Order: sequence, then structure tokens, then C-alpha cells
Amino acid sequence: MLINYPAAPMYKQPYDTELDDEAWYGQEAEIIDDMGEFCRVRMSYGYESCIRRRYLSDVQYQGEPMTVMFPFADVMSDGNIKSAMLLTLPVGALVEPVGEKDGWTNV
Repeated sequence: MLINYPAAPMYKQPYDTELDDEAWYGQEAEIIDDMGEFCRVRMSYGYESCIRRRYLSDVQYQGEPMTVMFPFADVMSDGNIKSAMLLTLPVGALVEPVGEKDGWTNV
């Protein structure tokens, strides 16, 4: 599973109000307990916590992901600064490049 939200909040227990950690867009997570709206996951770096299911996606990488290295990176709908912004990713988020066009990287 991949995280599909820019900075997904994670909790020690489902419905907890105290933030335990954050998962960045594109990080890999293994579901170890499905609890309906929440899942207990093991992150690729070994940490276990609870996350809302809506922040998980069945998409898998086909190639090698790249890490966002700037404080924020805008994902645009087209390789044009005037195109619609789809989402903003924080530093540490992972994306999979699928080509380049006119100096833009398609992800």
C-alpha cells in the first residue's frame, strides 16, 4: 500500500486525538490489522501506528520513486505553470517519475 495524502496523520490507537507520527505521500505501508475506518500499518522503516484507511492506496511502484527535496512541490495537471494545481507535497514525499516533457517531470 502507498500513502496517498501529502502528510497523513497517524495515531497510537484508532480514533485517538494525539498525533503519533505522520506518513508522507508515496511512502510504503503494510496493513497488519484492518479495523474498518482505520488500519494498523507497519511503515517501510519498521514503525507501527494507526492511520485512516482513506489515506492508503493499492497503487504500487513500477519503477524507482524519487524523493521531494524542496520544502514543498506542487503537482500540476500539465507541464505548465498556469495549469491546475492538483496537490502540494512536502519534503520527503515520494513520487514515481514516468517521463519528462519540456523541462517538467511527469509523475
